[in-house]
Amino acid sequence: ERAPMSRPKDYLAHLEEWMFSEVLNTRYYKLSREAEPPFASASISEEPLTASCQTIVLSASAMEGCVLQALEALLTEAARIRAHGISDREFAHAIKDVQSDIENTWKEQDQGYSWDIRDEYMRHFLNNEFVVGAKTEAQLSKGLLGLVTKERVEAMA
Repeated sequence: ERAPMSRPKDYLAHLEEWMFSEVLNTRYYKLSREAEPPFASASISEEPLTASCQTIVLSASAMEGCVLQALEALLTEAARIRAHGISDREFAHAIKDVQSDIENTWKEQDQGYSWDIRDEYMRHFLNNEFVVGAKTEAQLSKGLLGLVTKERVEAMA
C-alpha cells in the first residue's frame, strides 16, 4: 500500500527508498558495462499502480535470446544486497548522487515543465502528499538526508 507523504518522516522513508534505488541502479549500470553483459540496461523504479498502491519495478533490456540471464542478473543483484549489504563506498556514492539531484532540482526549478507542477498538485489532492515548494523541499531533503542510515537502506532489499 502506498503511504501518504504528508510528514517529514514519510519524506525520510522516501529518501531511503531513493538511496536504495541509487545503489541498485549503479550496480545494474556496472553490470551493463561488462565485456559480456547480461543486459543492455536495467533499473529499479517505483511506479504507482493506483492512488493507494505502489509497485516496485525491475526492468531490463535483455540481449537477444538472453531474457532468462537478464532476469537472473536483476534478481541476483537485489539478493546480494539482502545477503551482504552495501559497502560504505556505495553508500557514500549514493548520498552524493542524491545530494546532487536535490541541488540540481533546486537550481533548475525555473526550467521545469508545467506538468511537473500539475502532477505535484494531483499527488497532493489524491495522496495527501505535501506541497512545500522547491526551496523548502530542497532544505527538507538536505536536513533529512543526514538521518538516512546504511542499515535502513539495506533493509529495503
